[in-house]
Amino acid sequence: MSEIKQISLFVENRPGRTAKVAKTLSDAG
Repeated sequence: MSEIKQISLFVENRPGRTAKVAKTLSDAG
């Protein structure tokens, strides 16, 4: 579920959230 939420945010705000989402995924993974 958290992965889907992250993808949703990634799709919603690619330009600004990309770095944040990437960091979150890296931290979670």
